[in-house]
Amino acid sequence: MGGAPIGLDWPAIYPLMERQKSDWEELHDALMLMEQTAIETMREFAPKREGK
Repeated sequence: MGGAPIGLDWPAIYPLMERQKSDWEELHDALMLMEQTAIETMREFAPKREGK
């Protein structure tokens, strides 16, 4: 990881989501939650910059 985490590449995910047989809105909500949790975790464990 060479920088600040920015999240999922949603344009790449939408075609995969459309192929799912499950509830699209439920899947979207779940992915958003996983994305947010992953970003928070990566930020928590990222090396700290000096002076910050």
